[in-house]
Amino acid sequence: METKKYKEGANKELLPFREGLFEVEENGKGRLLANRCNRCGITFFPKRDFCIQCFKDDTIKDVRLSRKGKLHTFSVVYRNTPDFSTPYIIGYVDLKEDGVRIFAPLTDCDPENLHIGMDMELTIGKRNKKASDEDDKRLLTYKFRPVK
Repeated sequence: METKKYKEGANKELLPFREGLFEVEENGKGRLLANRCNRCGITFFPKRDFCIQCFKDDTIKDVRLSRKGKLHTFSVVYRNTPDFSTPYIIGYVDLKEDGVRIFAPLTDCDPENLHIGMDMELTIGKRNKKASDEDDKRLLTYKFRPVK
């Protein structure tokens, strides 16, 4: 499968940081890619090769997850690392209709304005990683932000 390339500005190609986690639609909105066991009804993100409950691999189908969820918990990270700019916020977002809890960076918000249970939405953007080369500057990831 060929890696899908996204355009930014003057034909600069952007790539997902890991293939198969998400897609970006023509309108710029993203969708997380998962799979679901038809037998057990369990949804997996990231995708799995087989169901961890029934151990079947022939009952798995690909699904696109909801863009909206509720903030389950979050943390502000102040510890400096060589790769990431600090501070940054990470958290868990529950996608109720899919029954999945997603661990992801949180963006476009101040920690003081976040609260457990608030509505969140998926967004696709550049990583918080300090770019070590041109390829790093082109990588996209999924994030969540408060619904406006």
